[in-house]
Amino acid sequence: MGDRISSGGFSNYYSMPSYQGAAVTSYLTNTPNLPPTSIYNKTGRAMPDVSSYSEHVIILDRGSEVGVGGTSCAAPVFAGIISLINDYLLENNKEPLGFLNQALYKVGQSTPNAFLDITTGTNGNGCCAGFPATKGWDAITGWGGPNYPVLLSALFSLQNK
Repeated sequence: MGDRISSGGFSNYYSMPSYQGAAVTSYLTNTPNLPPTSIYNKTGRAMPDVSSYSEHVIILDRGSEVGVGGTSCAAPVFAGIISLINDYLLENNKEPLGFLNQALYKVGQSTPNAFLDITTGTNGNGCCAGFPATKGWDAITGWGGPNYPVLLSALFSLQNK
């Protein structure tokens, strides 16, 4: 298995949007071994919303395959999946997703298997244990990685409401 890396936590600058409230409250209430509350702002914008594959991604660089990794891989992988979903929505006379975050939290709560939930590990950095991964949303992997067919179905269903 490849390396597992993540950051995450809570913003000191931005307040938590209402659509995160239930997921974050559940995480903070039901998760053992959280870092001391004195070192993070539990009312700040929680991050990440989701995660994605980000290590050992093969790209073409001047005609040669090269392995790369990090956020610069995870973000375009997830964006590509959302682009495919938007294409499907447009082909079916639906509006594209637009601001996605609220929909991700609705889907995460109603259709958790729309994400590949990561339930083990922490994002500690040597000085402290960090936030633990757990079932559902967590402050290390968000809802987890996209499960394309289920995520497509769930987001399509939201467009039909």
